[in-house]
Amino acid sequence: MTDDNFKAAIETRLADWLNAQEAAAPTDEAKLLLKRIQSLVLRAGKRSRPTLLHLTYQAYGGKHSDQLIDIGLAIELHHQFLLVHDDIMDNDTVRYDGPNMMGYYQADFLPQAPEIPPAMALLAGNLLYTYANQAILDHQQLSADQKVTLLALLQDVNLQVHAGQQLDILNIFALQPVITKDKLVLTDLLKTASYSVNLPMQMAAELLQLNPEERQKISTFAKSFGVLYQLVDDHSDYFPNSSSFNTHPKYRDFPQGKITYPLLVALETADPDDQVVLRKYIGQKDTPYDTMLQITEILEACGAKSASKQLIGSYFEQTETALSKLAISSESKQHVGSILANYRV
Repeated sequence: MTDDNFKAAIETRLADWLNAQEAAAPTDEAKLLLKRIQSLVLRAGKRSRPTLLHLTYQAYGGKHSDQLIDIGLAIELHHQFLLVHDDIMDNDTVRYDGPNMMGYYQADFLPQAPEIPPAMALLAGNLLYTYANQAILDHQQLSADQKVTLLALLQDVNLQVHAGQQLDILNIFALQPVITKDKLVLTDLLKTASYSVNLPMQMAAELLQLNPEERQKISTFAKSFGVLYQLVDDHSDYFPNSSSFNTHPKYRDFPQGKITYPLLVALETADPDDQVVLRKYIGQKDTPYDTMLQITEILEACGAKSASKQLIGSYFEQTETALSKLAISSESKQHVGSILANYRV
């Protein structure tokens, strides 16, 4: 089964699973919630985490890709659970170019009942988390021991993600004007690398019964790749680049007051007048576009763009080195390497 075929199978399984949950829902209100969950989840398109599960499984010689579908389903449902709760914490109402769970219920209940949209979104996230566990528990091709191990992996990752999410929430200039590079990298390890890369790869390793030494090598690769992924995403928020993330800046982090590595460098190295501008506008949600262009110029002038590219390059090299040590074929390494190439800036 190719990665594209596996992705298509995940898409079909997601639709079927959520349709079945809607049909079984005990109330009209629950059916509406599930209809909106389905609309949100199926609007997403990458399915990168289930695809990484499949890629890892095949790279190590796995022959039964069909048994991965419901595990990929669980991984994607878990991902969507985290996104729904992330949107609540960020007070966002849009996801995937349409309303998220908050957005749907704001249209129904604002302004008369502002407490309902976050409550409904919280319930939606909880359902998605429950379904992620249920998809593993109901898997017909897994032994009881395998189910326990996969669920244990999911719970361990959840602990890490929640610790990373807490750091990310508190990573606001107004709250913590002193933030270090090490703290930013730790946040990326806990929040991004743990569930976006390490979880699908370790689940594949469990199904294949890889030895502890190889699983540790996978973990080393996953952590480095996860941090690289987040660093490139943060860099792309300010600077157009050749990575697959964006050819245009998003200007998402600065108005939220979020400190990422480019801004951290600027807060330490920009000249005094530019420091005044940075500190005046950081965290202002209505920061004009022209001002964001000025902020970008400051980041470039003080060397923050260059420093960000240098750190990304360092993690790119670490990830390539970790990849070279995996016990997979040269062809598989080339395939993964072609994916890594998308994270050059």
